[in-house]
Amino acid sequence: EDAANAEDVVRIGEIRAHHAINRRVFYLIKWEGYDSDHNTWEPENNVMDYSELDAYWGKHGGIRARDRAVKRVSVAGPSQHEAAMRRKEVQTRRSKPGQAN
Repeated sequence: EDAANAEDVVRIGEIRAHHAINRRVFYLIKWEGYDSDHNTWEPENNVMDYSELDAYWGKHGGIRARDRAVKRVSVAGPSQHEAAMRRKEVQTRRSKPGQAN
C-alpha cells in the first residue's frame, strides 16, 4: 500500500447503530480521531474492517441478528431511506470526515 492510499483510509472508532433498507445494511460510524459531528451512515460494503463488524454484531445478537434485521425490512424507496436518516438526526455525508463537500 502506498502512502497516498494510506492517507485516504480513515479508521473506524466505533459502529454505533445499524439500519437496513432494501435488504442492505447501513452502519452509523464514529470515525477514529473525529468528533461525533463527523459520524456518517455507511453501507456495509464500505466497512473494510470485518473485526469491527464482528464486534458490533457480537454485542447485538450475532450474525443471526444481522440476518433477521435484513429480512424483516420491507422494500423501501430512496425517499424512505432519506426520511429514516433524518429521523435519526444524522446527516449522511459522502466525503470522508473533515473534507469539504
